[in-house]
Amino acid sequence: MEWYEGLAEAVRAGRPVGVATVVAGPRALGAKMLAYADGRREGAFGLGELDDTVIADCLEALRNERADTRSYAAAGEEFQVFLEPFAPAPTLVIVGAGHTSIPLSAMAGIAGYRVVLIDARSAFASPDRFPDVDEMIVDWPHKVLAEREITTGTYVAVLTHDSKFEDPLLPILLKSPARYIGVIGSRKTQVARRERLLREGFGESDLARLRAPIGLDLGAITPEEIAISILAEMVAARHGRSGGSLAAKATAKAT
Repeated sequence: MEWYEGLAEAVRAGRPVGVATVVAGPRALGAKMLAYADGRREGAFGLGELDDTVIADCLEALRNERADTRSYAAAGEEFQVFLEPFAPAPTLVIVGAGHTSIPLSAMAGIAGYRVVLIDARSAFASPDRFPDVDEMIVDWPHKVLAEREITTGTYVAVLTHDSKFEDPLLPILLKSPARYIGVIGSRKTQVARRERLLREGFGESDLARLRAPIGLDLGAITPEEIAISILAEMVAARHGRSGGSLAAKATAKAT
């Protein structure tokens, strides 16, 4: 039962882990392996290189947060393996306690995200304004996130409108595996930010990770509408979708 103990411990600690189970094949039926996001593993099917392939696929299922059954072949034998991810609730880090952050924190909590608010200004980051967040930190965002683990289950919305908060923070985020990095600002602001990051040595592939301007193109105007567009973009990023219209997609398939 070592695999079960390892799984239970990871779930209790909030660490992502994937479980691979042989569900069909001539041997090793029911055998399990655990794949941890940090590269560790437990158990073995005893199928040589196939074990490595299964672990890689299990980690992919964990990153995608989606179970899957895959077929493999080894030594002339065919196997089917069920890949099951156990991922903690995704975390949304909101940087900046402005007007849009209030509805975004509430909506994200309803959608199942653990919400962390960070702002160095105590007058803005207060329990009265943000009753729905799971954690509130009054400090410089780059100091906080430099010391915290950022995973593929981390989503960051930078809503400060202030380069003195953004400039030391964005390099930390771009070097992390965060699933989503959104930054608010006008197109002029985005151009200036881009130039600063290029001067710091970041490349086009790095900058492509930034969702800037933040949110989907919904024509949002009010803080609540902008929050909806941000959350919708986060959901699309979580599930690997573009965020386009379902009706347009259905029409394109029909033609």
